[in-house]
Amino acid sequence: LGTTILTASPGNTDTLLCAPAASPVGDVVITILADVEPPSAGTTDGNIILTVQTTLNTTELTPTHGPSYGGTRVHVKGSGFSLRSFELTYLRCHFDNDVVLVSEYLTASEVVCITPAHETGYVSVRVTN
Repeated sequence: LGTTILTASPGNTDTLLCAPAASPVGDVVITILADVEPPSAGTTDGNIILTVQTTLNTTELTPTHGPSYGGTRVHVKGSGFSLRSFELTYLRCHFDNDVVLVSEYLTASEVVCITPAHETGYVSVRVTN
């Protein structure tokens, strides 16, 4: 990243794996250089965009309770919620082990999730990108 050169290893047919160094939050342009002998059809050099995300922080839930059959709109407040992650359907709410897509992106500090059905009792809630 920046002027750092990283070596990538093949994942599956359309994935490269590498472990980048720390980077500032935001979009980073990565240049892919294919060094294949002999060059194969479809092999190309090019640029892609990697979005480095900040750590998410959840600070408030409203409401704090709902029916066990689910369906409650919960406003989750915090920081670091990514519009790009929401648009790519990566932004998710976890209610214990139940995972649902964020239903509405309001701001980088507020999203809305719909609760799934769950047994009666306390539930831990977190948001992931």
